[in-house]
Amino acid sequence: MFVKGNWIVHLYYGVGQVKRLEKKCLDGKKTIYYRVESKDGTFWLPVNKSDTERVRPIASQKQLDSAIQAIKEQPRTFTEDYKQRQIFLNESKSRGSLLEIACLVRDLSYWEANKHLNLSEKETLEHLKNRMSMEWSIVENIQQQEARTELNELLVSQIG
Repeated sequence: MFVKGNWIVHLYYGVGQVKRLEKKCLDGKKTIYYRVESKDGTFWLPVNKSDTERVRPIASQKQLDSAIQAIKEQPRTFTEDYKQRQIFLNESKSRGSLLEIACLVRDLSYWEANKHLNLSEKETLEHLKNRMSMEWSIVENIQQQEARTELNELLVSQIG
């Protein structure tokens, strides 16, 4: 499914680049894995399970453009109920698309500016901003900090 040099997004490990195939012996069975290197380290993805819902190719320029457009749209409102917000955030994060991440970044940023985020929600927002800016930087071939700056400027102009 992937080849050396492909950029992928893993739901838990984030953005990484496929570096090579490696054989590993686990429980007496040899399995072929993609060796994927990310900003935070290396992870191995079984070749025969690479099409799971946890992994997707890096976004296209069109998908990035849609995500940027979504940030400019009206934020969704959250419930005041913390538990319901957590359920919503976890379900949204599990979908893992760049568009969903952009919507969550927009919504959480709005909530932070106009209401209050708890510590867990602040950590989620920071994690999602990092994930989005990393993917943005790869799609547009720019430094991650530049993508993060552009993202922050969009959020400031949207949220005020």
